[in-house]
Amino acid sequence: MTVVVALDDSEFAPVVADHAVREAERRGAELHALHVFQLPWSLYVSYGAPPIDAEKIRRYQLDRVWGMVDPVISKYSQTVRKVELEGYPPDGVLAYAADVDAEVIVVGSRGLGDFRSMMLGSTSHKIIQGAVCDVLVVAPHATRDVA
Repeated sequence: MTVVVALDDSEFAPVVADHAVREAERRGAELHALHVFQLPWSLYVSYGAPPIDAEKIRRYQLDRVWGMVDPVISKYSQTVRKVELEGYPPDGVLAYAADVDAEVIVVGSRGLGDFRSMMLGSTSHKIIQGAVCDVLVVAPHATRDVA
């Protein structure tokens, strides 16, 4: 059994990771912590093309994600597989979950609202619509003491 947690670089990521750890423990499952990097669309608007330091931006984002969630996922009693992919996040999460035959995907919902979700896309919504397994969506107001 595998639980896949999709993580972004928001302040909400440790809460999502905590829910995933609890879900993996409850199921006795292997935990895969996944971040799918996509160069922020705002950089294309600003520059018209990817900036020269795209790798630097990717590394910064990955360091931020793992820096926030490592203290949480390290509490899991089993080894956690950390996975870094590049591409469109919903597609990357869905493809990875299918490849590892995930039992459940854990993803956060930042609650951006209808307009911002329309403009930016809703990763959690797209994952729910495309998943062939269960999806646990962590609400934006969910909190846990994850320190």
